[in-house]
Amino acid sequence: GGGGGTAAPPSAVGWEKNSSGRPGARLMDLSAQMDPAATAAAAVDLNIRLMRWRLMPALEPEKVAAQRCLLIGAGTLGCAVARCLLGWGVKAITLVDSGNVSYSNPVRQSLFAHKDCIGGKTKKAPAAAEELRRIFPGAEARGVVMGIPMPGHPVGAAEVDGVRADAEALDELVQQHDIVFLLTDTRESRWLPTLLAAARRKLAVTAALGFDTFLVMRHGLPPPAEEAAALGAGGLPAGYEQAAPAEAAAPPPPPPPCGFPAAGGGFFPGKGGK
Repeated sequence: GGGGGTAAPPSAVGWEKNSSGRPGARLMDLSAQMDPAATAAAAVDLNIRLMRWRLMPALEPEKVAAQRCLLIGAGTLGCAVARCLLGWGVKAITLVDSGNVSYSNPVRQSLFAHKDCIGGKTKKAPAAAEELRRIFPGAEARGVVMGIPMPGHPVGAAEVDGVRADAEALDELVQQHDIVFLLTDTRESRWLPTLLAAARRKLAVTAALGFDTFLVMRHGLPPPAEEAAALGAGGLPAGYEQAAPAEAAAPPPPPPPCGFPAAGGGFFPGKGGK
């Protein structure tokens, strides 16, 4: 100042002490906030935690998200279930299908677009898995091109080794996952995966659509003791046909007055129609 005195020194100068107790620069890693994939993962997790906070405090979404899901069928149901699983934070999703994307698929099956139909050689399972990864980069989705061995379908001598390999590969996939979703459209194609899920003690969920009805059925795991009388051995539904189901191409029986049992029963592996 004008009196020529010396100003008092500041109370702190230089570097602040870091976590090691030594003077140094403090660093902050902002890469996660700048990575779009990490931002998407954080947003999905936040949305699920908000559902728990607002609707069901006892919900444990981390347990749901940790499940490894095997989807048998990558059609209308497979695409819808896969998208729903993404919404619940599930990342490990495997889709199994042997078909190609056709021109009628994209309007009903949300993981395909018109470009997938051109040429008629795009396999459904890999295409659906690729789209899941595009929608959510954190998804660990993969597609397996494989036919499901079905009872009642003739197997030629030249096809025996291939069918046996498919059955063994399907068994291995069931063992690698926690939940098996049966999303195909025939009883024959659901038969072997249902048996494998029961034999390997995996939770299985059957979902099926009729023209005006739908069906969702949980089975597979050994039931609690109080439900043992209502279900068959190994978690199979009571009345489950362990013999091979009849050919689905056979003429169906006349529908009963109420259409729901016929439409629903015709899609699950039991005795209710074809």
